[in-house]
Amino acid sequence: MVSSAKAKEVLTHLQKQLRPEVVSRYSVREVNTMLEWLLEHFAQITKVDLLLDKPVSLSEPTYQKLEQAMQRLNQEEPIQYIIEEAEFYGRKFFVNPEVLIPRQETEELVQLILHKNANTTGLRVLDIGSGSGCIAITLARELKQAQVWALDHSVGALAVARQNAKALEVAVEFLHQDILADTPVKNTFDIIVSNPPYVLKSDAAAMRRNVVSYEPPEALFVEDVNPFLFYERISELCGEILAPAGWLYFEIHEQYGAEVAGLLKNQGFAKVMVKKDLQSKDRFVVAQK
Repeated sequence: MVSSAKAKEVLTHLQKQLRPEVVSRYSVREVNTMLEWLLEHFAQITKVDLLLDKPVSLSEPTYQKLEQAMQRLNQEEPIQYIIEEAEFYGRKFFVNPEVLIPRQETEELVQLILHKNANTTGLRVLDIGSGSGCIAITLARELKQAQVWALDHSVGALAVARQNAKALEVAVEFLHQDILADTPVKNTFDIIVSNPPYVLKSDAAAMRRNVVSYEPPEALFVEDVNPFLFYERISELCGEILAPAGWLYFEIHEQYGAEVAGLLKNQGFAKVMVKKDLQSKDRFVVAQK
């Protein structure tokens, strides 16, 4: 069975299916963007089709996929998990609930590294807590002749990262390790970068359901009693695996810029800087050994 309609009619049909509680949690633009992504992914109805209100045809299997997707969206499942795709630094990455959905702030972290090292060749880079591989893969693509390693304790996350590296035709060496218990391969690195878990568990009650109910908690949260656990461990490891004059890049909780910077100074880093994100929040700490 194939049904025909105008593109905007299909969009309106989906809009009417959204529960009011879900709509209230997003802006009109966010809602429309999510629905446009669903239409393009499952029905190949593009934004241009919608703007021109072109005639479209939906097969019964396509219609059922859209209906199922809407049910998931009404449960506040992230749209990126529904379409199994997220954009990062202009590239499409496969994502599923094994990994965090890449954020804009992490793109800014990558940009900090690229801005400083755009003309340097042959850098050795380690990404700690790689998740989807978005940081490591982007750096491998954008830096000149870089060698990139990436580690994660999650087997599921590493499977996602390897799939992304293969799809994007990038050479990254992925390592299955628990940074709190293991020491990475006995290399020295010119750059170490990490976006570790830094959200306090006590913050979860104020966060959106689409985050706390679906994204992997072990990649998000740290215990309130020890919010700097990963920063302390990684900065200690830098004594062994970060090359002299090498650089460490952290993404951080906006409230703890001074504390993380102080921790790195106490570890003997020569230069330590707190950097703000595009929302003017303390979001990154950059340090040179």
